Amino acid sequence: YTAGFDTLATRLREIAVQNCGGSVTVVKQEVDPAGNVIDALAGNWTFTATTPGNWIKTSGANAGSLALTTPATGAGEGAVNFGIDLTGASGGRPVTIAETVRPGFTPDSVTCTGGTPSGPPENFTVTVVPNAIVSCVVTNKQASGKLTLKKVVNNGTTGATTANTAWTLTATGP
Repeated sequence: YTAGFDTLATRLREIAVQNCGGSVTVVKQEVDPAGNVIDALAGNWTFTATTPGNWIKTSGANAGSLALTTPATGAGEGAVNFGIDLTGASGGRPVTIAETVRPGFTPDSVTCTGGTPSGPPENFTVTVVPNAIVSCVVTNKQASGKLTLKKVVNNGTTGATTANTAWTLTATGP
């Protein structure tokens, strides 16, 4: 309970740290080849968190590795959360987040608040420290398509000798 607005911000931070501190939230975002956001909360992407020891909280005992898939709908749409046991870790624990990259996309970037990521966006490490709420946005870029036009000339038995280079092929599109 708080008696006024002057203490409300402090109390809200305490509640957030109590409920979210010692965790890494990964939010998935997809962009098109030009960098425009296609889906800011993309579902059906799998991330695996790994720690050097059994420090990832699960419904049972702690584990050294845990794979989660971002939900496509609902309150947690496009995000997964890995709880980290920080018992005895005053300096924090490194957590490596590996993404299973889907066909048609390439890893683009990772940005985090509450921690600094190192490594490529599809396999980065961030240190989770006590009283910190780490949230990372992993962005993948949709691969651009490629169209190849090839002319095949079949002169058959007519005696014609037209080469495939005698034709001009064009295509239009985005």
